[in-house]
Amino acid sequence: MGRVYRRAAGTQGLSVTALRRYQPARKDEFVDWAIIWATTKTAITDDTGLSRDALHVLTGFTAHVLLAALLRRSVASPVPWFLVLLLAGANEWADYLYETWPGQWKESLKDVVTTMALPSLLVLLSRFTPSLLVRPRRRKDGDQTAGQELVGE
Repeated sequence: MGRVYRRAAGTQGLSVTALRRYQPARKDEFVDWAIIWATTKTAITDDTGLSRDALHVLTGFTAHVLLAALLRRSVASPVPWFLVLLLAGANEWADYLYETWPGQWKESLKDVVTTMALPSLLVLLSRFTPSLLVRPRRRKDGDQTAGQELVGE
């Protein structure tokens, strides 16, 4: 069973103040973490002026590239892509812990799709059409070869 949260009387929208007024029906460490995470995400959207969907797209792409660099993997590797998927799932789980409403799964699915859109496109492009991402290298004998360093792991 999911946790049910109630909103304090008089709160409107999802401002940082309103987020602090949500009271979980049952408090534990994960719910505390989810509240902090939700408050942080709301503060970021308020401070940057970006929509939550835009932040999902930018975060997914940035996380994919950073994870590929940290793991010393190609962006074509499925490992960074899978880790971004795990992070997106953890984010949606935290959202579920923080607040539950009817039809939330649709919003969660949309969030995961927007988070994974650019990492998925980057993996597909780098695996199947690497020449779109890098200039072909010239061999000493004059032949050209596409950027195979992207495809290797």
